[in-house]
Amino acid sequence: MTARRNNPLSSIVVLCSICLVVSLLMTLCYQATEEHIESNRERRQQAMMLELLPDADAFEQVAANLEEGVSSVWKASNGAGWIVTSSANGYQGRITVMTGIRSSGKISKIRITDIGDENPGIAGRVNQGSYLNQYSGASGISSTGARAGANHIEAVSGATYSSAAVFSCVSLALMQIQEMEGGGTE
Repeated sequence: MTARRNNPLSSIVVLCSICLVVSLLMTLCYQATEEHIESNRERRQQAMMLELLPDADAFEQVAANLEEGVSSVWKASNGAGWIVTSSANGYQGRITVMTGIRSSGKISKIRITDIGDENPGIAGRVNQGSYLNQYSGASGISSTGARAGANHIEAVSGATYSSAAVFSCVSLALMQIQEMEGGGTE
């Protein structure tokens, strides 16, 4: 028996062919499921917005001059209020928050949608009900003490950067709606 010597060129051709076939199959798979993935993402987003503003029926994205840090504004079709998505820097990355604001100008509810590169153990502490519930019902917020017409928001001990980022996101949301409404909310 004679020993076969592999030709390095043939090994390279085989490897490249395998990579090409796998890449083609992955592309076809993505194209086949892309519409379904996008549909599921939109459904999850609508469900989250309805959780934040339960009196709404549906939402339409608003084309507006957005404040720096605000990525989207959605208005309830029935006029129940707004959903504002905004982000701000925490300790190690950006935190993204969705804020539901009733047509009266009061915050319905907030939800942290992304903690970015923040430490999940630390930033996760601001994602607890006791912290988030401080925002509900407020039409103005303050982190430095009592201010006329503003709810005082107490930062989470040990997660002050993350608390400040969430506070900034909600402040941006309130400012965005006030700006869009010409200095006041509906």
